[in-house]
Amino acid sequence: MQSVIVLNKQMPELANLIEQECGGRKSWGGIIERLWPKAKCVGVISMAPCIPTVQFYTGSLPLVSMMYVSSKGYFGINLNPLSKTADQVSYTLLPNMACYEFRPFNGIHKESTQEDLQNGIPDTNCMVVDLANLKIGQSYELLVTTFTGMA
Repeated sequence: MQSVIVLNKQMPELANLIEQECGGRKSWGGIIERLWPKAKCVGVISMAPCIPTVQFYTGSLPLVSMMYVSSKGYFGINLNPLSKTADQVSYTLLPNMACYEFRPFNGIHKESTQEDLQNGIPDTNCMVVDLANLKIGQSYELLVTTFTGMA
């Protein structure tokens, strides 16, 4: 309740500080650190291509990526949330959040032809592996079905 009360009153000193900080600068680099000097970190959704832009505004504050999410739901947690670079990030799936299936992926999507099927070449687009049968070193395309049936 206290937080709602704070938001319902005018704070001209704070408004002046924000206007001074944001209005008179040529660059907004590090603006987050200046507006919120007690901030310890900034939470980000995932290590994405927008990270350099976020770092520009956050200055030296660490970026913390706790979860891997999408519009469909939560998929995994980051085992190394204070990672400095995307290659240090390691997400692990949360098997209780959705049904995960994996389609073997070799880097090339190829539609199976009728001739392939007649010659006994399996349709790799239909091959699905469950979590317990993944092979180390194999690349997979992640297929997610949520509990509401959204894929």
